[in-house]
Amino acid sequence: MTIKLSEKEQAGYDVLRAEMSDELAMEIVEYRRERKAKITARIARTLLKEYKAFGDIEKAFTIQTARNWISFECEWVRSKARTFHDTNNPMPAQSANYGRPEPIKPQEPASAKIDPERRRQIAELARQAVRTVQ
Repeated sequence: MTIKLSEKEQAGYDVLRAEMSDELAMEIVEYRRERKAKITARIARTLLKEYKAFGDIEKAFTIQTARNWISFECEWVRSKARTFHDTNNPMPAQSANYGRPEPIKPQEPASAKIDPERRRQIAELARQAVRTVQ
């Protein structure tokens, strides 16, 4: 079944047809017509750009029709879990829900290489601190 396309619809159809099968291009034109949305060459190029950004043109169109969307943007479909950033929170997210946790380096054990004089000074300061508390 062939439908009669207006001049602008034909221009949009031609842009789509250059990148995909005739059946899929006609299906996109018919879908937009059903939704009472225009299809021009500019709109077709924009849709095509978003379909390509998604990676699979046919799958992107299937998602668009399944969700009853007039248009399509790949950002609407991509997972936001890894790209989420709370601008109001200055601290980086530590939870595994927001990406890989940073590996924590274990604390190095105290070294015996400390100068004995310095060790004596530290011990004396500790004793003084204990005396002042008592």
